[in-house]
Amino acid sequence: MIRLLAYYTFATGDLEDGKNYHPVIYFHGFPGSGIEGGVCAKSAARFQCKLYAIDRPGFGSSEPLTLDKTESADDYIAAVVRDVWDFVRRMNWPKFSIVAVSGGGPFAQAMLESYMLTKLGIDTSVPTLEAISVVAGVCCSAGTEGMMPQNQALCRLIMKDSFWSRLLLRIQFSLQRFLLRYFPEKLIISMSKPMLRYCPQVDKEVFSNAVIQHHFIENAKEAIRQSAEPLFIESRVLFRAHQGFESSLREKWSQACSEGKKVPRVTIFQGKLDVNVPPSHSRYVHRELLCGTSLLREYPYLGHVSLVVRKADEYMQSAAL
Repeated sequence: MIRLLAYYTFATGDLEDGKNYHPVIYFHGFPGSGIEGGVCAKSAARFQCKLYAIDRPGFGSSEPLTLDKTESADDYIAAVVRDVWDFVRRMNWPKFSIVAVSGGGPFAQAMLESYMLTKLGIDTSVPTLEAISVVAGVCCSAGTEGMMPQNQALCRLIMKDSFWSRLLLRIQFSLQRFLLRYFPEKLIISMSKPMLRYCPQVDKEVFSNAVIQHHFIENAKEAIRQSAEPLFIESRVLFRAHQGFESSLREKWSQACSEGKKVPRVTIFQGKLDVNVPPSHSRYVHRELLCGTSLLREYPYLGHVSLVVRKADEYMQSAAL
């Protein structure tokens, strides 16, 4: 089945001619859209990269995917991975990299697992995945300790997975969509202040910038433009205790490293003050899934949004080299 996959491109100067650049797929956070890639667009151009920021199913302009009784969260992630690989092949790239932010983390890990099964297995014609930069990527296998109360409550609702918890989730996301669509931006910012009180001061400082505020609100508005259902579906995919691809990724990665095979460079970026996605998530991916062989870069004085905004040069450079 072929679905519409929408994406944004970000580049400047001589990169616009379609030559002399390194392609980088950008996996946005939750909730989000390809607009989010604008945060690191200048950094991408600085390191001769061109960003392809994809709207995941149902977000922005991409065609939705359903998640019902006949389809599991693992099937959903696998379908997204197939779509992205189809996109890469259609672009005819010999090699590419990935930058994944927050909720984009599990999709980058699933892409890596798929790559390990193909490129390093039976299909050597697969384009080369050069590098992955994971920026405060979600991994709820590490638990929810260290998250702000709102995020912990969201995870508990999702993991309970009852009729009433699903109903509450749908109501919550529908309300968010209503507020974003019909309330003025200043009022939305004012209403977000109670949530910001749990964030470190450095995140509050970054989000106090009017340009950053506008960018993230526009990104959120685009994310829910079609409906609130994609938020409900993807929340159940992202914030569960274990992802189905994890054991396979751990096994294939460990095997490839022990055999001395060339694997993609994986660099994980994490703010130690992050209460959206706590450091335990990045450490779990580094130690448990990638056997301690990735490069884990932790920043003592950064949180979530401050990491994404202030370290764009570093995670884009890591994807480019």
